Amino acid sequence: MSSPENKEQFIYAAVIMPTDEIVETIRIFKDGLAGVAGKYASSGSDPVITLFAAVGDASRISEIESKLEVICRNQLPFNVHLENFGEFNANKTIFVDIQETSKTAITSLRKKLSAELKSSKYDEEIDFNVGKTPHITIARNLVDDQYRIARNYFTGRTYNAFFECYKLTWRKLVRKGNASFYVTDKEFGFAMKNLSLF
Repeated sequence: MSSPENKEQFIYAAVIMPTDEIVETIRIFKDGLAGVAGKYASSGSDPVITLFAAVGDASRISEIESKLEVICRNQLPFNVHLENFGEFNANKTIFVDIQETSKTAITSLRKKLSAELKSSKYDEEIDFNVGKTPHITIARNLVDDQYRIARNYFTGRTYNAFFECYKLTWRKLVRKGNASFYVTDKEFGFAMKNLSLF
């Protein structure tokens, strides 16, 4: 039996991608913050709602993908309403917040994914903590001065938007030189109509 060290490990993230229009708007927020607070580590990261992260060799990733395809095929689309801004004080993060009803729908999907994947013995490869509170990150792990500026920058600002979530996007971490970033590898479409066993 070959040891895990002999197999290349890949890192993936299962995410919900907003529409291009929403992505561009959030990038404007990120650029605006960078303009007043200075460049920060997550300023170039894509605006997404992370559901979970996964790590594994090519064979394990393929198994997870097969399971995701089945789960998504039985998942109905739902609307995601974005509403204003929030913060995580513990890791000095500013984010676009999500309406409670949409958080419930996203959490329900995460629980379904967690139950199905964990029952398939993928516990060690999958981290569901990263998507515990649904949100879209604007800036994370800011230094104290940047965090203070960011809080002031978004205080009193409002933002409302919504989009239909009809697929799960599977993104792979790519490293080039000193840079690392996610690229879309696959998309798993949801069911387009009500499903029944009978």
